[in-house]
Parts: sequence; structure tokens; C-alpha cells
Amino acid sequence: MSFDSPSVRFVSMTSTVQSESDGENDYSHSNAGDVNPYAIPLGNTAAMRQRRRHFNLGNRLQSIGISADIELPQICVIGSQSTGKSSLIESISGVSLPRASGTCTRCPTECKLMMSEGPWQCEVALRFLFGNDGERLPHVIHMPFGDIITDPSRVEERLRRAQIAILNPSIGRPDFPSSFLAQPIADYGRTISFSRNYISMDIRGPGVADLSFVDLPGIIASVVGDGNRNDIEEVKQLANQYCDNRSAIILLAVTCETDYENQGATEIQRSHDPHGKRTIGVLTKPDRIEKTNEARWLKFLENKSEPLENGWFCVKLPGPADLENRISLAEAREQEARFFTQEPWASLRHHCSVPNLMERLGELLSNSIRDRIPQIKADIARVREETRRDLSRLPPPVSNALSEALRMIADFQRVVEKEVEGTTSKHGLIQKIRAHEQQFRKDLRGTAPLFVPFNAADDFARLPIIDFLAEEERDLGHHAFTQLIYLDEVQERARDAVSRQFPNHVPFEVQREYIGQSIQLWDTPAQKLFAAIRATLEAHFDPIIDAHFLKFPRLANAVRGVLHNRRADCSGRAAKQIDWLLQVETLATYTLNWHYMEDYRSKFQNFYKLIRQRKSGYTDFIHRVLYPDSTSRPRTIDDGIRIVQAGISAVADTDAERLARLRATAIAMGLPAGLWSNQNLVKLLPDDEGDAAVKIMADVRAYWQGKLPTTLAKHS
Repeated sequence: MSFDSPSVRFVSMTSTVQSESDGENDYSHSNAGDVNPYAIPLGNTAAMRQRRRHFNLGNRLQSIGISADIELPQICVIGSQSTGKSSLIESISGVSLPRASGTCTRCPTECKLMMSEGPWQCEVALRFLFGNDGERLPHVIHMPFGDIITDPSRVEERLRRAQIAILNPSIGRPDFPSSFLAQPIADYGRTISFSRNYISMDIRGPGVADLSFVDLPGIIASVVGDGNRNDIEEVKQLANQYCDNRSAIILLAVTCETDYENQGATEIQRSHDPHGKRTIGVLTKPDRIEKTNEARWLKFLENKSEPLENGWFCVKLPGPADLENRISLAEAREQEARFFTQEPWASLRHHCSVPNLMERLGELLSNSIRDRIPQIKADIARVREETRRDLSRLPPPVSNALSEALRMIADFQRVVEKEVEGTTSKHGLIQKIRAHEQQFRKDLRGTAPLFVPFNAADDFARLPIIDFLAEEERDLGHHAFTQLIYLDEVQERARDAVSRQFPNHVPFEVQREYIGQSIQLWDTPAQKLFAAIRATLEAHFDPIIDAHFLKFPRLANAVRGVLHNRRADCSGRAAKQIDWLLQVETLATYTLNWHYMEDYRSKFQNFYKLIRQRKSGYTDFIHRVLYPDSTSRPRTIDDGIRIVQAGISAVADTDAERLARLRATAIAMGLPAGLWSNQNLVKLLPDDEGDAAVKIMADVRAYWQGKLPTTLAKHS
């Protein structure tokens, strides 16, 4: 495992680009002893040497991991499953690839081909962009996988083992990845289906074509059996990641045995290169085309169907029977040449065969690298400057690291204590929490039992203002109610609950049920407050940690982890305590606030009764009391009571204004005003068939109102 520091890496890339673009590192090659029969004899012309320098530059930049910071030209091979993409890669590289039914490529495979003097050789390595946990690594990790291969027949097994190692990531283990080189392949499964980490294959030798590309897993149309449906999206994301590179050349493989529109890779290509400016298409399996359909595919080679700026090519690769018979690459080359000498392909033969495709790919890649060199230099200069700034932010060395760390942690602890205790800043922790507490109070008051002292069939839509409640609770009477508890519902429940009680005695269980229903609604606002405070705590301290440990990111992460664990512990205990409090409130219907509850019970009972009498039409009688003639004016309390009792059959409207006038009349007559209060007047009203239900409503509402202040204090 190698970890390149940013400064070393950027110095390396700068010198690489400078030397390569200045024309250094010129290589001379001979074609003697060709191993790859598909190789194109590029010769040693100035143009070929220039192309080789461009490839060498691109390969070296890829090797040092610069592609993680800037976009580099690269050929990305994409295609749907079973398009013959693996056979195409074999024909270009000259080595056999692992094969299996369905998906055989489960991670990107980077193939770098370079003509060179000396014997043929292949080096396989694993390159990790992501760690065991799937998180992106700060830089690329390069791991050689086995010794250098000098026999092309050994490459297939090495690649198969390399893919197994990629799909069973164990970075950091002492035996990784060497353990995957020894044991039988059948002993391994895979812990992940696909990986964004990739295999690098570096092939050099005489007769090897100068080219480099990355082979991507085939786009999956559907899964069968116990396949994972997430694989479809994962493979698409992988292809999108590579094609999103605006410097990438997309090599789109399309099979002629399936309709073009039904091949998923074409959709990905269109999304990243809608005008076809950086795509080159290749048709595979032309021998599977029915005679009547040949014209349709020829239009692709003529660039009339789905036109691309770099055109379309067609290749004839070894079929299943050829692979089973293990024909040589030379024989496959001869078969392809014979196939394309026939019509209708002969007239378009310059767009047919693997060698012609390779020549065009090499030209495109070389030109792309050449054109990108100025921008690559500018990007490297930018990244290098960013790296220098990052290095300048690092703290100066300390004589005693432990003492310095303890000092910073102690300072941070004092900051935390001050935040918890409370600061004067409007952005302080307590100030942030207070807003959630105010919302909690509003939400909790919104769970009040909404009793209506009338039957559900009565024409009633609103309750008047409950003027004896706190200001923030008065608007409860102004809601357009959708879930109300009507008088007849309370009466029915009371009747159903009676068992062996005395006449007109309702079991306390009725009040308890209504109280329980209402208190159960406290869980939602309580959990909402709990979640809001927990999120506030998590968000509040993160910027404080970053600012306090600005130049020590690892220490900051360690402190953040400790704080997270502490919050999680406190959060768990707080959640249990909230559940316990809610359970106690639900099960234990009891209060020591008798005076407080009796006061509210009387007020709510009078409130409900007055509403009922108001709706019953008591206006005329009160009018006579407030504006009597001389013979009916009450002179004493007894006279007033007799007048009220005499007109009791015409039940009155008892709005606040007329009651106030009645009290004023009593005072004008020299009668004690307290005797004419709302509560005393209500006592003079006639008996009401809803009185028993009204009493239950008043009991429940008074208990809820009496419990509210205590509950607010507990939860806040």
C-alpha cells in the first residue's frame, strides 16, 4: 500500500506534464517478435512518436492519481450486457478476460497498452478510490497485485482474482491483497456486487498498440433469480461517473442482434454527450443480422442513423464456438478480414475491423491529450496553489503534543459549559432551544379536549372566546373544529358506563377515558420537541468544534466523535424519561392541585351552561330585567330573585354586556354586586337535561387545564 503526500504528488505531476509536453522521453520501438496479432505496426515516424508521448503522459498522470483532482482524457468503454464488449477488449489488448454468464465485469478495468522494446509483460494492480466503508479516500491507494506476468495465458486468472479482491475489500489487513493470489478461486464469494474501485492492467511489449482505455461493467436491463435490483442503478451510476468527465471519449458498444433503442447504454451516452461530439460508436455481432435488416445497420456506418462526430465502426469478433475451440487471435483476425470483404460491408471497409477502430481511437485519444495539455497545466497550477494554501493552514509544530491537545480540549470544555449554561448572544444554544419550547407550548395547548355543549345534529360551528384562559390559549375557541366531542356523545358514553351506581351518578371511568384520550396526544408534541432540541444540539456545536480545532482536523473529528457519543447516551436516557412521564400522565389520573382544578371546573361548567342558555333564547327575559317599568323594578334581592324565577320559562341570552348592565342595575339599587355575578346568575337558570354531560366536560377540561402547567415545566 502506498500513500502519496499531496505535495509530492503535485510536484511529480508538474514535472511529468512539463517533460512530456516538451517532447522528452522519446521512445524508439521495433516490431520484432510481435505477440499481439491485432497490434497495428505504427512504426517509428515522428507522428507515431508524438502520439506515444501523449499516451505516456496520460498514463503517467493516471498512475499518480491526478484524475481525482482534474479531468483527464480517457476512453470509456460502455455497453449493455452481452454486447460483446469483453471480446472487443480482448481483441484490442491481446489477452483473455474473465468470462461468465450474465455480468462478468463487476468493476472498472483500466487497460494501458504501450509498445516498447524488450519482452512482453503485464502488470496488474488494484487502485482504491474508496475505503472499506464506501467513503471516498483522500487520495488513490495503489496496490500491486502479484508479480509481473510474462505469459499472456496467465492474465485471465490474475484478473479474475483481482476482481474478487476488489469485491471483498479488506484494506489495512496485513494479508491483503496477497491472500487472494494463493487460495482456490472457488473458496471466495463477494461481499459487494459492484465496486467503484478498479483494476489497472499495464501491458508493454513489441507489437503492442499504443492505447489506453477503461472497461466499465455492462448496463443491466433486469435482474433474475436472487439478483439485487440495486445493481441496476449502481452500474448506471458507475457509467455516469466516468462519462461525466467532459474530457472522456465514450466508446459506445452496440450489438446488432438487439434493437438500438432497447440498449440501456445508449441512454447514458445521450445524457452526457447529446450532440455526439465525443462519442465513437462500434457495432458488434454483425454476423447475427438478418439479411432483410442489414440496410438498417449500414445507415449507422454511413453516419446517417444516430450520427456521431467521430463516426461509427463495425467489428466481427470471435463467437461462442470460436471461443470454445480456442482459436488464436491471428485466426480471429483472418476471419474478421474475410467477413468484411463481402458485401454489403466491403464498400464501407474503412469503417470495419478492430485495427481500423484502434487506429481511430488512438488518433482521438492522442489529439484529446494534446489539446488538453495547456488546460491540464493550468489545472495543476490551480490545484498546487490550493495545496500550498492548505499546507500553510497547518499549525506550527509543538514541543509537547499531548499537553497542547489537553489544553485545547480543556478550553473547548469551558466553551461547552458556557453554552449549556446560557450566553447573551441571540445565536446562543438556549436562545435556539427557546423557539422550539414556545412551539411546544402552542402544540401542547392544541391538544385540549374540544367539548361542544350541543348535540352533533345542532347547527353549531364555533365556540366563543374562553376569556378566563391565558391569552395564548384563548384562540382555542376560534378554531374551525373538525374533530369535536359533542354533548350527545358524552351522554351516550355516560349511559353506557353506568352499572351499579346510584341514580344520576356517572362512573369516574368516563372522565378518565376522556382525560386519557387527550393526554395520549401529548406524545407527538413531546417527541417533536425532543427531536428539534436534539437536532439543534448536533448542529450548534459542529461549527464551534471546527473553529476551536481549526488547524487540527483529526483532533476535531475525535472530539466530534466523543461529543456525538455523549449526546447519543443522553438522548437515549432522555427518550426513556419522556416515555415514562407520558405513561405516568396517562395511567395516573390524579392531582394535588384541588383548588386550581375546582376553580377551573366551576368556570368551565358555567361557560358551557351559559353557551347553552344563550342558544336557547333568553334575550327577552333579560331585556325585561334590565329595562323594567316602575312596578316591576326589583327593590331587594328577594324581589330580583322572584323576577328571575317568574320568567324562568323564557330562557335568556346571557352575553357579557347585558350581564354587566344587570350588575350595574343591582348596584344602582344598592344591592351587593357580588350576588349578581355570572356564577350566581347561572344558579338561577332552570335545570337542563345536559347538565350531567356538561359536568363531565367541565371535569375533564379542568383536569387537563390543571395538569398543563406542570407538564410544560417537566418537558421544557
